[in-house]
Amino acid sequence: MNNKFFLCFLILLGIKLQAQNNKPEIVLIECIYTNYSDDGIALKQLISNFENQLLEEKILADSSGSSYRRIIKQMANDTFLSNHFFSNFSDEWEKVGNSFDRLNKNCRNTILKENLLPFELKVSDLITKKNIQSSSDIAQIMLQVFSDKDLELEYIKLNLFLFMATAATTNTNGSDKLLPPIYDAEKAFQIAINSDNEIFISKHLVSISQLSELLRTYVVKNTSNSTILLNYNKNTTYGDYMKLQQVILSNIEAIKHEYALETYSLNYEALSIDEKDKVDTMYPLHVIAIEIK
Repeated sequence: MNNKFFLCFLILLGIKLQAQNNKPEIVLIECIYTNYSDDGIALKQLISNFENQLLEEKILADSSGSSYRRIIKQMANDTFLSNHFFSNFSDEWEKVGNSFDRLNKNCRNTILKENLLPFELKVSDLITKKNIQSSSDIAQIMLQVFSDKDLELEYIKLNLFLFMATAATTNTNGSDKLLPPIYDAEKAFQIAINSDNEIFISKHLVSISQLSELLRTYVVKNTSNSTILLNYNKNTTYGDYMKLQQVILSNIEAIKHEYALETYSLNYEALSIDEKDKVDTMYPLHVIAIEIK
């Protein structure tokens, strides 16, 4: 009896796993990988490297769908990564993007019954019903369409990364790129870094420790209304720009940890997803980067 039960369990498990592997997003990305001359190694590496960057910068807690959902929630609240963050990603995408468009189309024609995937049909339907004004509107639609399991699929991760890169690009030339987040410059905390990588607050040269102190005071006072404007020069080095981003991130993370201990008597990392969302809403990472011409 036990052996028969175990055999039935294995059969059912096999059916379930096969159904998961036959998800159209999985079948499509595997077709695309196979048709690259390098079997998709460069594209796989692009996805893996950018996810690792998100993990290293602590933007992702882990590679789970729930962690990606938190990023989308932040974007829905007008919190976007800066365009600098996508420098390496964009360079690598240039190498594989043209082939991806062609292979994506060919694989769809070969293996899909519909030209659009189920999630694309849902997104398209919601877009036609809503008055889309910004990237955050698209992020809100993503929250409705994607489950946590969906966000663990490589094809959807790649589409999310491409959306994030587009959302980080300011629409200044009337193109079809989405609008940047709206903010009140007078109420924002404005940081400037010049071509000599010197940091200024209100036109006063400051040290990293002074910046941290002023930033913490501002964020604790303004909580969910905090907006940080990071003005940089085109000659600002990428390394120093990222160091400045890390200072901002580490200070806001420290505030979140303090708030989590005060409110829940737990470290931030030990909180539930819902509790983390409440802390993130209280102290969002709302950084907008602007290049000074």
